[in-house]
Amino acid sequence: MNTLILYTVYMSLNVFMDLKYLITKNYWHLIFFSLSIVLCVIQNKNVLALLVIAIVALIIGVLIREKMPLAKFSPGDTKMIVISSMYLYILGSLKIHWLLIPILLHVTVFILSAVIYGLIVILLFVKKYIFTRTISGYHSFKFLKISIELTTEGLKIISMSYRFPAAISIIAGFMSLVLLQW
Repeated sequence: MNTLILYTVYMSLNVFMDLKYLITKNYWHLIFFSLSIVLCVIQNKNVLALLVIAIVALIIGVLIREKMPLAKFSPGDTKMIVISSMYLYILGSLKIHWLLIPILLHVTVFILSAVIYGLIVILLFVKKYIFTRTISGYHSFKFLKISIELTTEGLKIISMSYRFPAAISIIAGFMSLVLLQW
């Protein structure tokens, strides 16, 4: 339970920093990385497995960032998923092979991100329709980390500044995997 509280503190500050400044500090991730190793030793878990989980999560994050330019995955998001994968292993709530933890977390986060972004787009359409009663459809869609633009046949119909922190999707993915086992 202390591990879950520690993780909640970590992600709460990440969400706050993402919402307020759209950055997180490297030393913050390093502190919780070190704490996860200490927790692993205290709980007599396999430290080598924990480090392999961190490496696999890091490799997946780097591959997504480099090979999928539409994913908009920042280095801070990769660090959060590495730490989240490590804490999922320490909690031991998932009854799967430990090497699958970072893969499962990445998949869960991407599914939740798609759902949340989809809901944002639907809400923007509803808001625009309520105020102007003029939305007939759209042909192109572009979602950036800082702004959302929806265009229809070359004409901009919605443009707004919007910050959506990936930390929210990551903590939702983490908690859904934890709650799935309880």
